[in-house]
Amino acid sequence: MCKLDLTTAYPQYYSAEPRPHLVDFPPAAYLCVNGQGRPGGHEFERMAAAVTALAYGVKHLAREEGRDFYMPKLESLWWGDGGADVLETPPERCNWKLLLRMPEFVSSPSVEAVRPEVVLRKQNSDILDVRFEYLEEGASMQMLHVGPPDSLPQAVRALRAALAERGFTPCGPLHCLYLSDRKKSSPQRRRIIIRYPVG
Repeated sequence: MCKLDLTTAYPQYYSAEPRPHLVDFPPAAYLCVNGQGRPGGHEFERMAAAVTALAYGVKHLAREEGRDFYMPKLESLWWGDGGADVLETPPERCNWKLLLRMPEFVSSPSVEAVRPEVVLRKQNSDILDVRFEYLEEGASMQMLHVGPPDSLPQAVRALRAALAERGFTPCGPLHCLYLSDRKKSSPQRRRIIIRYPVG
């Protein structure tokens, strides 16, 4: 059985240069769940566990149907309340949406087919809040950040400055794609793609 690796199937999506650069992405399907609070905080990790559990359920169903895939990288969208600047928002009040990209052959019915069994097996009602959605960011500017989480705001400001220099403005929330396993990698070597859709 061929096992799909999204990072090799979509290399542009899962790679970035250290300097800001423009990219363009078509719509893609995700499992997603919303929350509020600091990155890596209690609610963040709780909801990450919920979306990951459902993704594994979808993966097992796909494997039974002869279409297996590797688990995707965790992603997140970030914004402040009422349009407030996320960098000026206290961490405990930051809004986020966690994302796990799904292969093209995964659909909403396949997600709903496995949800009851996953909720029962995991005894986790948070899985009921996970949704199947399409996200279309289109033209975006991104860059690769390597370093501890507390240095990320500086990188986001650099990305925004590059946007302004080219006459663009962000037209959506900050998008973070975690290339490194946040629980296994050292903070100094953590690799995160940061991205803004542009207008």
